[in-house]
Amino acid sequence: MTGNVGEWSELYTLFKLLADGKLYAADADTNRIPNIYYDIIKIIRTQATGTFEYHRSAQIKVISAESGEEICSIPINAFIKQANNLLVGIKENKCGKGAFELPDVWSFAESVKCSSLKAKSSDKSDIRLMVHDIMSGRDDTFGFSIKSQLGSPSTLFNASGATNFIYRIDGKKFER
Repeated sequence: MTGNVGEWSELYTLFKLLADGKLYAADADTNRIPNIYYDIIKIIRTQATGTFEYHRSAQIKVISAESGEEICSIPINAFIKQANNLLVGIKENKCGKGAFELPDVWSFAESVKCSSLKAKSSDKSDIRLMVHDIMSGRDDTFGFSIKSQLGSPSTLFNASGATNFIYRIDGKKFER
């Protein structure tokens, strides 16, 4: 499997969240606020091969969302190791242009039912997390878009031939 920095970063995010088990709050400069976080109950990832749930407890249990069948159970330490390997691989390859391979990481990813590096393009969310809010005692599911800062600065809006803006200019005075 080959991918660019942004695509490998989506897989890194999955592994890192499963390894840590916490979704931390951040300040305006994206610095982690250490004591404010949600506990992660599970991560839901939709791919071409189906939707899989990654339940976090003493181990990570991979469950088919369609059948409810447990596919495998992996020690959390394996996700810690692979998240670290993936981060090193991304940083080593970020200066190169285009796609690159990380065969050992991809082999692990396939073993935990990842069939692609990134979410389906039709999904608005790259990843969905069910978290526990200790303040309210509730479990809620939230979708997130992943934007990596490991390579070139990410864009919030991807322009293409289908992108169409219409501008209206009010007033008559233009200044430089």
